[in-house]
Amino acid sequence: RRRHTRYISVTGVQTCALPICIKRFATFAPRTAYGEQMSRTLESHVSVRGGTVVAAELFDENSSDLSGAAERLAKEAKVDDTTAGKLAVLVPVPPARLPTVLGALSGAGIDSKTVQLIGTGVWDVSGIGNDPNLRGAWYAAPDPERRTDFERKFIATYGRPPDRLATLAYDAVVLSAQLTLLKPGGDFSAEAITNPNGWSGVDGPFRFLPDGRTERSLAVIEVQGERNVVISPAPASFMANKIGRAHV
Repeated sequence: RRRHTRYISVTGVQTCALPICIKRFATFAPRTAYGEQMSRTLESHVSVRGGTVVAAELFDENSSDLSGAAERLAKEAKVDDTTAGKLAVLVPVPPARLPTVLGALSGAGIDSKTVQLIGTGVWDVSGIGNDPNLRGAWYAAPDPERRTDFERKFIATYGRPPDRLATLAYDAVVLSAQLTLLKPGGDFSAEAITNPNGWSGVDGPFRFLPDGRTERSLAVIEVQGERNVVISPAPASFMANKIGRAHV
């Protein structure tokens, strides 16, 4: 049985940030299993690529007043120090909670004008660009153009938009068909399924890891209002560079 718990999708955005001289990172995340995992993973990926996580603040996910936590983050990250270099702040928060979180950060001097805000796949929803505080923010997600083509064909066939997880079901069926062609009677062994070269999917290349997680190739997307823009395309295969990988 494969594990489908969402793991992390910050690798792509922090790797994209490093070439443009963003070496300082911080995390503002809820004190949950997901938020803590985001914080730990950012730390591990940034450190091996020459960057530094200068601050991390975990807040109570049920609190309506996050001003104190935001001010602590701003102080620890030295947001006001213009000589310290550009800062990227990871905010792994679902859209419903973003207005409160972004409002607190803005009140502490942390916004898209002063730092590079980065998010995770939980931002990959329609209307994410409606909040002006997110303008210019980055997040890692499947290339929207690939999904748009799938949705167009789905609507033409069934007369309604597909559920968001429909692409996973489609990929599972296609993968099963590919495995049946590997040898007479098919090859559904763990070795075949965990092929390091991965498989082609609607949302981009993916592969299964021996520990039960799934690795997917992601694009880096910039929030630009109603029309978000891919600024770093997802690698076409796992033989390409490592920008934009996510584990789920």
